[in-house]
Order: sequence, then C-alpha cells, then structure tokens
Amino acid sequence: HRLVFPRAVMLALASATGWDIRYELAANVVVALCVLGMLALLIERTVRPVAPGLTPWLILAASLSTFSLTQWENWLAGWQLQIFMNALAAVVTVWALARWGTGWLGLALALLAAIAGALSFATGLVLLALIPLGLLIAPQFDQGASHLKRLALAVTVGAGVVTLYLIGFRLNPGHPTPLFLFSHPLSYAHYILIYLGGGLFVGLRQPPSL
Repeated sequence: HRLVFPRAVMLALASATGWDIRYELAANVVVALCVLGMLALLIERTVRPVAPGLTPWLILAASLSTFSLTQWENWLAGWQLQIFMNALAAVVTVWALARWGTGWLGLALALLAAIAGALSFATGLVLLALIPLGLLIAPQFDQGASHLKRLALAVTVGAGVVTLYLIGFRLNPGHPTPLFLFSHPLSYAHYILIYLGGGLFVGLRQPPSL
C-alpha cells in the first residue's frame, strides 16, 4: 500500500493532539459518515426516479453495512482510517460519474477521487480501471471525438498512476499473489460475496482468508 493520504491525516492529528488515538477513532467515524452521505446521494439519484419507495430502505441497508459492528476492529484502530478513506474515494468516484456523466467535470473529479483512493489503500487502484469502463457504459457516451478524448485521458491517467505506483513494488512473503482473482475466480467470488454480506449480520464469522 502507498498510504500517502491516511499517513498525512494521522500525522496531522498526532501533531495536534499529542497522538491521542481518540481523535483518530473520531476521524474514522467522520469519514464513515461521509461515506454514508455519498451513498445516500447515489441512491437518491439512481433509485428514487424509478423506485421511490425503495430508496429509504436502501439507505438504511447502506447505513447498516457502513456502520456494521462486524468491522469492530476498524472502529477501534485509528490506523484503519486508510480503509474508510479508500471507501470514501470509491463512492465519490462513482458519484462524480453518476452526477456529471461523461463530461470533463465528472471525469476530472472521478480521476482525482480514484487517485486519492489508490494513495489511501491498494484496492483503490481498481477505481482507475473502472472509470474507463464507466465511461463506455454510460448512456450519454457516444463515439464522438470529444468522448473518445475523455476515454483516452482516463486510460492514460490510470495506466500512468498504476505504473508509478508499482515502481519498487515487492510482494510480502506469505501474502497471496495479486493475481489470485485470475487464478482462482470462483474462490475469489465466494470471498467477495461473504465479505459484502457479512456487514449486515453481526454474528457472522469473518470472511475466510485468501
């Protein structure tokens, strides 16, 4: 992980508070609230026009998942701010594309959020790959020169950030390969489904380790 932004925030908090971990824990809650707020905006924008009655229930489900006690270790460790910042970057990336579509503003905000996500936790790199895909499947995307320029920019920025990110990269001994997804797709899908659903059930055991 290249934890640029989480380390900057934690060092700033440490400098201001004498490294009082309670402020780090409060920061976790604040960022999680921002995550929920962005999720609510996404649900309002995408679901309410077609299923208004479902909207409050989806927001409730988002709240239960975001603040689930199954991630109690995250709530009790200030260092886990990296996880919450990464989640916030993910929802902001999606919200920017949903709010402004394939225009330059939406693309710029999405790219900035994705880069912030990548520099908060390694899984944020996936966002850089999802942005070009989001542009391609957007209803307003066409094959005009302007749209193709934005697609090329998204691909170029994403490839550039990933390349810089991997300079000097060394896999820790004993860790699974980053290519596990491709070598064991069914096992990985099983892990993801358990991980996503686990947040709604306090008594569910933790997802199996990869």
